[in-house]
Amino acid sequence: MRLSLSILFCFSILVSLLVSCGPGEHPGTESKTEEELYKELQILDPVYFGQLSFEKAKFIKQIGSKLQLSTSEQGSQCDSFSLKKSLAQSDIPLFIPQKVPVDKLKQLHAKDTAAMKKLFACYMVPTILLSNHNILTERAKFFVAFSDMRKPENKEYVENLASAYNENMDDYKQNLEKLKAALSKKLLPIPVSLALSQASQESGWGHDSKFARNCQNYYSVYHFGPSVVRPECIASQAKDRKLADYPNILASTEAYMMLLNSSKNYTKFRNSRVKQIQKGTLSGKALTSKLGPYAEDPDYSERLQKHIRINSYEKWDVIFNFDGDKTKVMP
Repeated sequence: MRLSLSILFCFSILVSLLVSCGPGEHPGTESKTEEELYKELQILDPVYFGQLSFEKAKFIKQIGSKLQLSTSEQGSQCDSFSLKKSLAQSDIPLFIPQKVPVDKLKQLHAKDTAAMKKLFACYMVPTILLSNHNILTERAKFFVAFSDMRKPENKEYVENLASAYNENMDDYKQNLEKLKAALSKKLLPIPVSLALSQASQESGWGHDSKFARNCQNYYSVYHFGPSVVRPECIASQAKDRKLADYPNILASTEAYMMLLNSSKNYTKFRNSRVKQIQKGTLSGKALTSKLGPYAEDPDYSERLQKHIRINSYEKWDVIFNFDGDKTKVMP
């Protein structure tokens, strides 16, 4: 089956409505419904989209679209945010903040730890959801482009994507199917519970870590090569340990997810994630033991699991999971 990349941009369930297409621009697609086009995508990608229902894919796209159109001035949504109750659609904060409210988090830490945790999670969840939505959009683009590599624009797109994810096209000249398998393992969401627990640990709930405060680096991600950083971020650095400087929470979250999805250090993590997905699930708690060199602390995995359990983070995994279609999170 071959679909043009331009058709995907206009009609894929994860990309449609983001770019409008006039009638007749792509002959042969006008009569197809979004559900029919999504079924074609499921055939191209049986691993993830093949298990994700049409309704769930629409729900993910809806969240992503709302977050892309949001502003950072909607923090009042955190007033009704909860870590304890089961997840419902109305619980999802739909705003993209630039940074966490450091001073308020500090104040809450001294008098109301539960409120501090709730506020921090409320600011981090939207960027984690949007970053995962964007990864899945990229996944959809990739499978459609790969289905017809004869087109120069598709070939160029796949080559650029492979480079971004640390794959050398020269290694796959004789077998492009291996490239598809390699990128298929990398273009997958990071469980929300895992990202939340790592952000809380690495940033000290957004206020205790000087890298979170001065560098907007909430996941302790290092930078390699030249980088323009703010003076206050430079002052936070040790001579032998340079962490990246980010303009906002979203950039920090995207860099963290790219690290886990592209670095050779996390090959075991990605392999375990695929095995989970093949069994029809995706759990952050089960992946904490596969983070390898992320932290030197031998108890790091255990601490992350404790964070996930105590703070009910795992309920957020249902959004990108396959077993959540009949839960309250669905509209």
